[in-house]
Amino acid sequence: METTFYVALWLIYPVFGTLALSFTEYNIIKPPEFIGLDNFREMFLHDPAYWIAVRNTVIYAGASVVLRLVFSLSLAVVLNMGVRGISVYRVLFYLPALVPPVVAAIIFLFMFNYTNGPINAVLGSLGLPTPDWLLDPNWAMPALIILGLWPLGIEVLVFLAGLKQIPQDLLDAAATDGASNFRRFIGITIPLLTPVILFNLVTGVIYSFQVFAQALVIGD
Repeated sequence: METTFYVALWLIYPVFGTLALSFTEYNIIKPPEFIGLDNFREMFLHDPAYWIAVRNTVIYAGASVVLRLVFSLSLAVVLNMGVRGISVYRVLFYLPALVPPVVAAIIFLFMFNYTNGPINAVLGSLGLPTPDWLLDPNWAMPALIILGLWPLGIEVLVFLAGLKQIPQDLLDAAATDGASNFRRFIGITIPLLTPVILFNLVTGVIYSFQVFAQALVIGD
């Protein structure tokens, strides 16, 4: 009974409360005034920024989710190796996930700075182009995607837990039969990690659609 109460209080009520407010004109100061579907008509038919935002969100979500899955799985495979001091590396890779999004955005503002940022300094020293990451529309999206790849600690831990659950006997038997590391990874590891991959995929999509603070800080 207590669980049902908290679910209704913190989940159901906010969802339906937000839905009800969408049919009103509400500026916080005055009471909500019912206006029907006017907000939706304005958003879908008369606001050109809405469809631009939808397009950018879909592009960001598609690119960032795929890259986060690839990078987090790769890091988890590396961190699953039984080498000396691996626990220290696990902590180091998880630490960026503890940094608040606003702080991470401020750090990346410095790193992607056009004139004195370290990223452009390295690119310039290699003779490569030094784009204006944050002001050039062609490079702002890649910069945000790179920023989204930084806090991979949670996904890495989930993948690492999944890798720990794979029976070592299966891998040893495949190695005895002559299967290479790549074949074992494709034929055994990936199929057994399917539930974990699906979990990280769903949470990654949810996270990508909630990105706001980073874009707001960088945009300002």
